[in-house]
Amino acid sequence: MLTTYQDKIIQKVVKHFEGLHNIEILDILQKIETLLVGGNSPFQAANFKKRLTTDTIKRSVFPISNKGYYQLEDDCHFLSVYRLVTFTPIVNFETLCFTMANDIETYELTNDNIIKAFTATTLEKEIKSFIQGNKVTRRNTNTKRLLLLEYLEQFDPVNIWTP
Repeated sequence: MLTTYQDKIIQKVVKHFEGLHNIEILDILQKIETLLVGGNSPFQAANFKKRLTTDTIKRSVFPISNKGYYQLEDDCHFLSVYRLVTFTPIVNFETLCFTMANDIETYELTNDNIIKAFTATTLEKEIKSFIQGNKVTRRNTNTKRLLLLEYLEQFDPVNIWTP
């Protein structure tokens, strides 16, 4: 079977994605695309590395039609939390959304949606217990990190999807 030069390069690249969840791969590809759009042509690895280290590029951003975009707020093994940034800013309005590690669908970050997301997993009881005393949008006052993500980091991500 004949393969093109581009096919061979793609095969070499995707070998590095072995074992990652699809959403993680999509985040990586989106970051690469963001770096390439603003970079020089022809491609130079040294310039790419410099741009990769800048804080603005490290933050994952992806567009949502002509309404705005999602910007990565924080993540853990189980989920990624994104801030919805709209092109028509509304004062004191913050919308947080999340994606699960095994799903690319985005959901609004609410107690009910988190409970639904962890239903039929080994963490279902722990999540319900956590939410009884906390809102999922509550933050650690020192680190400004979501308490939910801090809580989830104590659990091993292996095999949580089957109770």
